[in-house]
Amino acid sequence: MATIKEIKELLATVKDLDSSIFLELEKDNRSGVQKEISKRKKTFKLN
Repeated sequence: MATIKEIKELLATVKDLDSSIFLELEKDNRSGVQKEISKRKKTFKLN
């Protein structure tokens, strides 16, 4: 299982919301992971 830091770095490489990375990480129930996913999605919505 990847650390939150590793997941954050992975999410930084995602270029669009349709990425399979999002779909896979959304299955992770850890609150830190969900928080990082929300932050990254918010970045896409603002741009």
